[in-house]
Formats: sequence, structure tokens, C-alpha cells
Amino acid sequence: HHRIVTKDILEGLVQTFSQADREDWHGALWVLQELYDVNDVILELRQVFAWESFHEIYQQMILILANNGSHLAIQVLNELLLHSHEPIRGQALNTLMELADPFAEQCLSEAASENPYPEIRLKIAKYYAQQPTDQTTYWLTNMLHDEEQAIRLCVVQALQQRDVQAEPLREALFTE
Repeated sequence: HHRIVTKDILEGLVQTFSQADREDWHGALWVLQELYDVNDVILELRQVFAWESFHEIYQQMILILANNGSHLAIQVLNELLLHSHEPIRGQALNTLMELADPFAEQCLSEAASENPYPEIRLKIAKYYAQQPTDQTTYWLTNMLHDEEQAIRLCVVQALQQRDVQAEPLREALFTE
């Protein structure tokens, strides 16, 4: 089992996903997971494989990325938070929340304010609400001005349960 990835092998594996036979898909996924380091193939996969057609195999691919846990794999999970299919965004978000990695935490904090999908920002607010740390309190405070009422409400309810310093709260409330 050499971990040598040739362009022909990779293209053959990716073409498998355009076929209708699901059994072949599972075989190709197994090969990607077992024989290749995700870091070796992910850049090529992104070039050859359109994320728009990803909805059929996203659960297995996200599992592969989660098991890899590298910086590049986390970056791809972060990109999937912008995918057009809601289940893919949700699974990528759940995976990022489960990873105990500083880069995954950074991706979540950026998505809390920059992600265009309100359900992603709300899930992040609920996630932060369950973790009473100084860092999550800071991130929640930064979410006070979210455009969605449900998110603002979740943030305020979470902050009511915490010892929030007056100065950062005042800055957050009166800067916008």
C-alpha cells in the first residue's frame, strides 16, 4: 500500500462519484480514507471535484476530514459552512465543534459573525452558551449585534447567566 497519488488514480476515484453505483462510491471513499493522507489529495480533490455535487457523499467525506484533523482538513470544513445545502453546513459545523483544535475554534469564532446563514450563527451562539468560559463570553458579546433577533435573544440569555465585565459589554453595546 504505497501512498503515492498519481493524477490518473485520483481522477479515476473522483470520476467514480459521477457514476450511479453507490457500491463503487463506498469503494472509492474507502481508498481515499485508507490509502491516502487527506493532505496529499485534498488540493487535487478541490480542483477536480465540484463541492456543489458533494451532497451525495458529504457525510463520508466530512468524516474523512474529521479523522484527518489537519489544518487543511479544518480549512475545508470551514469552507463547507458556506455550502448551498443546509445538511452539509450543519454536519461541517457539528464536526468543527467536536474538534479540539485552536484553528477550528478560530473558524467558529469567524463564522459566528461572518457566516451568511443565520442557522449557522444561531447554532454557534447556542454552542458558546453551553461553555461558560471567558473566551466564549467574549465571542457571545461580539454577537450582540447580529441581524437575527433569535440570535440576539440567545446571546442575551446566555450572557445573563455569566459574570460579564461592564467595560467590554458597554463597548459592545455602544460601538454600533
